[in-house]
Amino acid sequence: MINIITSGCSYTVGWRCEFEKILNDPIYRHMPTGNSACGNDIITRGAIHRMTQARKLYPGEKIICIVMFSGLHRNEIRIEHDHPLYNDIVKNSDHEYFLGMNPSEFNHTDTQNLPQWKPKNIWYKSGGYGGQGNASMAGRKLWETYYKTIHSKEERYIRVLENILLLQGTAKKLDIEIVFTTWQNVFFETDLEDTNFENAIAMKYIPKRTKALWDVYPEHNYLWWNVEKDNWCFIDNEYNSLGEYHILNGFVSPDDGHPSTECYQKWCHEILIPHMKNRNLI
Repeated sequence: MINIITSGCSYTVGWRCEFEKILNDPIYRHMPTGNSACGNDIITRGAIHRMTQARKLYPGEKIICIVMFSGLHRNEIRIEHDHPLYNDIVKNSDHEYFLGMNPSEFNHTDTQNLPQWKPKNIWYKSGGYGGQGNASMAGRKLWETYYKTIHSKEERYIRVLENILLLQGTAKKLDIEIVFTTWQNVFFETDLEDTNFENAIAMKYIPKRTKALWDVYPEHNYLWWNVEKDNWCFIDNEYNSLGEYHILNGFVSPDDGHPSTECYQKWCHEILIPHMKNRNLI
């Protein structure tokens, strides 16, 4: 058997459904994690949980982990059950995916049971749009305060590099092949504020890239230099990925700005699967 782990945000939820259909062979066992609104910290924890679980369950079998990182601006806050905002956030969040659990507490394939969630503690995810996609007014104010007073692009860049290195190391330790990609180009500064990325994608606008983050923050290149570039899957040499691909090819869903089903299919056929075949992973 070949075990394939996928971890990411809503973009990954979209493409991995088509990926499974394409690899319609009993030799493959799919182990998904991650869901809508996920930021890179929870994407990383989910991937590590699945890798550890897979290696314990299937010793000696081939395991591949595909991680699609989301926007660097996304974050999550640990809200414990006795926190004064807990009941308001759990009750009023308009999308259960904003209420993240620890990977070990939740079977991510059981999407039918999301409305019954009420974990002891939650990871409250900002999701896109700077946390303003939540219905909970208390949650919106919390994220508004965070982005106005605490959020740092530099800190989030450091964090995603640390996540990449953590995943690289875990994969090596567990003898797992890893594939990295991003929901769109996240390694360059643009003409937009971080939290406006989703608006740009929905409006079919590709933000203008101005300067690579490793040039903006060279003091952190000790992290960047340790990123193994051969593990990465992009649509070109400019670090563009699925977000740019679906705009350039006119595959934007009319519903919410996400890629269309046809786009997910073509991206798997033209970009992801050829990359994996070139590395002899499948």
